[in-house]
Formats: sequence, C-alpha cells, structure tokens
Amino acid sequence: MRVIGAVRLSVVRDEDKTMSPERQRAAIEAWAARRGHVIVGWAEDLNVSGAVAPSDRPELGAWLKRPDEWDIICAAKPDRISRSLRDFLNFDHELKAMGKSLASIDPEIDTSTAAGRMMASNLLNFAEYEREMIKARVKGANADYLNGGHYVGGQVPFGYEALPPAQGKGWIYRQDDKYAPVVREIVDRLLKGQSMRQVARWLNETGIPTGRNVMRRRNGKPEKEARWYSETIKDLVMSPSIAGMQVKDGKPWRGPDGIVVQRCEGIIDAAAWDEVKAKVSGGMSHPPARVNANPLLGIAFCALCGEPMQGTSGIHKGKRYSYYRCRGSMKAGCEAKAISQPNADEAFEYQLLELIGDVERVERVPTRAEDHANDLALVEEAITNLRADRYELGLFKGERGAAEYADLMSKLEARRADLDETVKRERTRPSHVNRHTGQTYRQYWEGLDSEGRRQFMLNAGIRARIGRRDQLDPDNEMRFKVLPGEKGVIIIWNGPAVDELRKLAAAA
Repeated sequence: MRVIGAVRLSVVRDEDKTMSPERQRAAIEAWAARRGHVIVGWAEDLNVSGAVAPSDRPELGAWLKRPDEWDIICAAKPDRISRSLRDFLNFDHELKAMGKSLASIDPEIDTSTAAGRMMASNLLNFAEYEREMIKARVKGANADYLNGGHYVGGQVPFGYEALPPAQGKGWIYRQDDKYAPVVREIVDRLLKGQSMRQVARWLNETGIPTGRNVMRRRNGKPEKEARWYSETIKDLVMSPSIAGMQVKDGKPWRGPDGIVVQRCEGIIDAAAWDEVKAKVSGGMSHPPARVNANPLLGIAFCALCGEPMQGTSGIHKGKRYSYYRCRGSMKAGCEAKAISQPNADEAFEYQLLELIGDVERVERVPTRAEDHANDLALVEEAITNLRADRYELGLFKGERGAAEYADLMSKLEARRADLDETVKRERTRPSHVNRHTGQTYRQYWEGLDSEGRRQFMLNAGIRARIGRRDQLDPDNEMRFKVLPGEKGVIIIWNGPAVDELRKLAAAA
C-alpha cells in the first residue's frame, strides 16, 4: 500500500533527539519495509504544536487534497498526529470517509480495528492531559515571573536592559545607563513643546539607535537600517514600560492586589507619564516648525499691527532674498514694510544676548515627593480599572465574586486614603527649587541649533515686535523696552519675560 509518513515536532532543538524528525522518519521507513508498503511522500510539519488540528497543518493538510496518491497515513506515535483526542478522532473519521487508514508505530495501532481505536483513545487522553498540564505549568510560571517584575522574553523596551539577578531565578529589568537619559530627554523635549517629528529628527541626526538595533548590539547581531519616526516616539512614550510598569500584551500587568506590578524604577514616574501622554494625545502646545522654518516663527510679531511675522523669499537677478512680512501686510492692509530676514535674525540675536547673555541660566527643578505621588497614581488607576471590570466587563459575578470584589476594593481605598494624607503633607513643601547650571545664557544659546533656540524662546515666553527703523518711533511710551537694532531693524521686547529670567538668576 502507498504510505504518507507524518512527522511533527513542536520545537526543533538540536539537543532533543528522542523524537527528532530523523528518528520519526527512520521508524516509519522500518514499519513500511516490514509490511511491504511503499512510502510515496512525507508530511513533515516542524515547529507545529500538537494543538493544531491535523488537517490544518501545512504539509499534512496539503496531502489531504491529493487523496488519489496514497492509502495510509503513518506516524511514529499517536501524539505526532495530534495531542487533542477530539482532533485525533475527527481526523480518523475524516480519513475513513475518504476510504483511507491511519496507523501508529509506538504503540502499534491500526484505527481500522475496534481495539486499535480504543488504544488510540486511551493514549490520546493521556497526551491531551499532558499538554494541558504543560500549558498550566508554563502559564503559572509566567504569572509568577510577571508578578515578580521579571523579564519573560521578547523585546526589551528602549531605555532598559534585562540582566540575570545576583541571586535567585528570573532575569530582572534595570535602567540602561546609556539610553535611559535619552528617554528622559525625549520626554523633556515633548513637554517643552517640540513635536514628535522634531524629536525623531533630533534622534536620527545624533545617531541614537532604535530599540531593535540596541537589542541587536547586545546580542552581537548586525544592525539593520532603521530610523526614528513620529509613530516610534509615540509608541515609546505611550507604553507603560516608560514608567517602569510590568507589561503583558501591551497592557499593564496587575498583581493579586489589583495594582500594576513595577518591573523596576521607572525612567519617569506615573504622574509625568500621564502628562506626556496627554501632551502627545492632545498635540503640542506650540505649532511644530517646518524643516528650515524661519528662526523667529512664533516669536516675532509686527510692531505696527501685532500680527505674526512670516518668512517669505524671492529671486531677483538670479539671487535669492529672504524677508519677514507680517500677516497683516499680506491680508489686512497693514502698512509695515518687509524686513530682511538675515538682518532681523542678526539684530534679534545681538540684542537678546545684550539683555541676558551674561546672566546665569537657572533651572527650576520639581521637588515633589515622586515615590508617594507615583504610588498614589498607581492605586487610583487600580481602583478605576477594578470598577471597569466590575460594571463594564461583568467580572466578579456571583456571591463569592462580589465578596472578593468588595474586599479588594476596600483594601485599595484604604491604601489610597493613607497615601493621600502622605502626599498632602508633602505638598506643603516648595514645589520647585532653583538650580544653578554654572552656564550663562550666551553659552547655552551657542550650544543650540536654530530650532533649539526657537524652542527655548517659546518656552521662556520671550516674544518681541520687530519693524523697520524708518517706520517706528523708538520713544513710543507704550513699548516695554526699545533697543536700536543693527541695519535698520528695531526690536521691541516683551520686558516681563526677559526680566523674569534675570529675577530667577538673582533669586537662585
């Protein structure tokens, strides 16, 4: 008779020789030779689980569509056909309807007989039980590792690394000393108003590798060409991993107490994570600049009508010229004349550094108790999630479920009350302190690119009106401060914003 040899292995390992494809093939060949059968083909499905129905396996399923070419399907063991009793019996019935037979070698089973079917049924019951037990053990082990904040495989989030512990089992997470500061810089830039596209461009220009390429470096594999994009940035900051939370299938993993498990100290805390998520979801506070946008976009306004200044350019006698013109002169009839963009940029920079260039740059640093605020945020989130489970997902049904729900909610609410009192006491402290940088604004300015300078002025609230000298009266008493600029440009400064920088430095 014509035989199809059925070979299956869930995971191919070089060190696992007991049911290797070679051993299975050899057993089937010996069986066919003893009976005078002819092997006409092989259905070799490797890396295929025993839970997959036989007819759904790539190679075995293909032979079922060619029934005229064979008479018997033979496997080394019944579980090489399937570890599911139902799938095995369904497959046997399917073959019988086709006028075909199913055979196993160890033990020797021929399902064409009643005794053979009974033996196959008993063996498959044990195989199915074994599969379920293995599944339960793996699931239980994974839950233990997840509850312990351990690494359970897969992509390590950018800014972290997975290492074997000094003691015990299970790999642990910790912040990557090299790339965790990059993540904090990404968050800082987003909170200060940069767009995700601008942040992605900065990362690409500075040569920061993507998360996947960081993994390839660690594993000694060659890197692939990869760039940062807006969506990459969004995925990074929207992931719970950035706050040190344990993640499973893209969602925070909760322990038995309903609170999200912490893998390790987050690169940012839960409060900062909420803030940057809101920023990314709701858009940036300042409009993103186009590539090569003018340096004073959103900073400079017309001295006559107050409309924003916009960059424009033209070509005269083969030479390109660039200018600032206000929106009012183009749409609303403002009489302001165009201003040479290079002259305005030069005058603007010169006068700004005259005002604050020698002033020390001082940073305002938050002083809130991050640990307790973070704990409170996690408990609040757990309560919200538990209520959603109760009322929206229909969980905790029945008398016992209601008692479990009430007990867990009671514990969470008690924990929230304790943390709320702690955080209230800590909020009586100053919210910020001023930190010396040892750097003047001139030094800071010189270290920024054009877009960085624009973002600095936007975030500091620095605004100014600009106009041509021949159209403005420098003595106008309504202006905060007037400094005659170079090359016919007058800058009318927003005095309070500049004065604030001076006061901050003096108070530090």
